[in-house]
Amino acid sequence: MTEAIVALLGALLYRIRGGWLPTGRTQLARMIWCVPTGALVWWLLPGGPWWAGPAVALAAFAGLLIAHGRRFDLGRANGRRGEDAAHMACIGIARLLLILSPVALVGGPAALWWAYGGVLHAVAYWIGWCLPTRRDWARRWWVPAAEPIAYGEVLWGGVQWLMIAAACS
Repeated sequence: MTEAIVALLGALLYRIRGGWLPTGRTQLARMIWCVPTGALVWWLLPGGPWWAGPAVALAAFAGLLIAHGRRFDLGRANGRRGEDAAHMACIGIARLLLILSPVALVGGPAALWWAYGGVLHAVAYWIGWCLPTRRDWARRWWVPAAEPIAYGEVLWGGVQWLMIAAACS
């Protein structure tokens, strides 16, 4: 049950980071994801050092600075699906490695193995593109991102928090 709640919160927060709520500022949207991610680690590492949560929040923010450009469409624009998927998987691994590095300092290097879950970054967006969307999604001005991308953000947010929770246990 706890894992389901963690996944749902991670999914919700990552979608807010992706533009679900109009924060008007990219950095604020990123902080809405990063600060709770640090708090999650602080909560899951009882007896851990005080700096673990803030270090994870900073690492998560640094990870979001690794841009994936337009690769989240997985080849729909450039025709290179495999290349885009590999790119997204590598970004997922890099972002989780950054987030889990402070966890590894506290709990041991085995926590870093969960970063391989970053390959699911590409899978989450691929699933997002496979889910049905409304025919007019591209013409609705109030939608901050294409529905397939929004689905991918929700899935990836949940997966990330599950990987983080697993690494902290």
